[in-house]
Amino acid sequence: MLLLIFIMVVGIVLGHFLRKKSVVIRANNILTTLAIYLLLFVLGVGVGSDKNIITNLPSLGWDAFILTVGAVFGSILCVRFVEKRFFP
Repeated sequence: MLLLIFIMVVGIVLGHFLRKKSVVIRANNILTTLAIYLLLFVLGVGVGSDKNIITNLPSLGWDAFILTVGAVFGSILCVRFVEKRFFP
C-alpha cells in the first residue's frame, strides 16, 4: 500500500514539473489510452472465461443495459453540474 502511495506521489511531482512539455503530455495520453485498452481486453477475457456469466448473459443483458444507461446519464448530469458550478 505504501508503495502505491509513493508511486502516486512521485507521479504527481513529475507531472507538476513536466506539465508544460507537449511531448510528455502526448506520450501520457497515448500510454493512458493503451492502458485502458489493455484493461478492457483483460476484463473481456475474464468475463468470456466465466461460464456462469456466459450462461446467464441473456438475463444479465437487460440489467447491464439499464445500469449502463443510468451510469452514463448520471455522469452527464454530474459533469453538467460541475461545469456550471465551478467553470462558468
